[in-house]
Amino acid sequence: SFDRKKVIFIEIIRNIIIFITYFIILCNFFDFEKSLLLSFIGPIVELVVKIFQHLPTFGYRELIFFTIGQITFFDESILLIVSITISFMLLITNTINYILNVLVYKKLNFFKND
Repeated sequence: SFDRKKVIFIEIIRNIIIFITYFIILCNFFDFEKSLLLSFIGPIVELVVKIFQHLPTFGYRELIFFTIGQITFFDESILLIVSITISFMLLITNTINYILNVLVYKKLNFFKND
């Protein structure tokens, strides 16, 4: 059993972090208004990526951003650079997270064996 309020709170915090991450990266490529507009799309993009994460890696984030660029006034090549930058930042963050998890797990098992 789990507490729904905690799950909702964690998802809200997660979406805020995604929004801020997208906004900071987008501010490097676009002006404030465009960055803000695309940042609101960020959590939706990440939700779609999360849904399709079990399918073979295809680059869904890049596909979504390219499609957004084709149907709007945003430049597709800049949106692809933004998407690749976000993917790279998530790769670094996840790698650090896994390394820390392994180190903590080894440390905890070390203490259990004594």
